[in-house]
Amino acid sequence: VQVLFNEEAIISAMCASEFNQMKHRLGNWGPSTKFLCMANGTITPSKAVWKREVVIGRIQTVREFKVFQSGGGWKFLFRKPLLHVFKAVHNYETDKVQVTGIGSTATLCNQI
Repeated sequence: VQVLFNEEAIISAMCASEFNQMKHRLGNWGPSTKFLCMANGTITPSKAVWKREVVIGRIQTVREFKVFQSGGGWKFLFRKPLLHVFKAVHNYETDKVQVTGIGSTATLCNQI
């Protein structure tokens, strides 16, 4: 799964294109009436909200993802609180993120 790790993001999100391809298989989602302010100042509607368990290695947590069109930049956006749960360490030189869980670690590559 393509993921962008962004410590500055206010929300965790899923791209609407990805959501539309798999929404018939997803549970725990509903419509959204929220509008989101992007980093560049534009306002975009959130199409849905999806709540699910996120598992990386042996680490798991339940999180909510806002669904909106990313413009092809990413499929999932992980924000700082989600990264904190996974005890993520971001190596900015290699742009890789190491997550630590119960007896295991995993190294993930930032999508962009």
